[in-house]
Amino acid sequence: ICDKPLALGEWHGCPMGRLRVEHNSPDDQPKLRYDRIPEPALAAMAHAFTVGTKHGDGIKVESFATEYAAIVRHLEAWRRGETIDPDDGHLHLGAVMARCAKLIATGTKWEDE
Repeated sequence: ICDKPLALGEWHGCPMGRLRVEHNSPDDQPKLRYDRIPEPALAAMAHAFTVGTKHGDGIKVESFATEYAAIVRHLEAWRRGETIDPDDGHLHLGAVMARCAKLIATGTKWEDE
């Protein structure tokens, strides 16, 4: 949990990576900048989660290998110039973001296989 107060320049290992306080906030707590996430990217990820929920998988991770294979499949389709997944209509990169978010949220790692 990233709830330990940090001093200016101090590093903190949190579940989402190392967080460094670049400036002091009024309460000396680092602030995650959700306002810096571009709205189109957030919407693309939300759309992928919405479509995934219709298929019944939601936040559940079948296995790291399954998620990784889907991430690579979507990235390769995008690299070849296909923006939208013809199977369900979401953006390939939105699907990548959603699947990466699932791995982060569940703490699933390659070693868990």
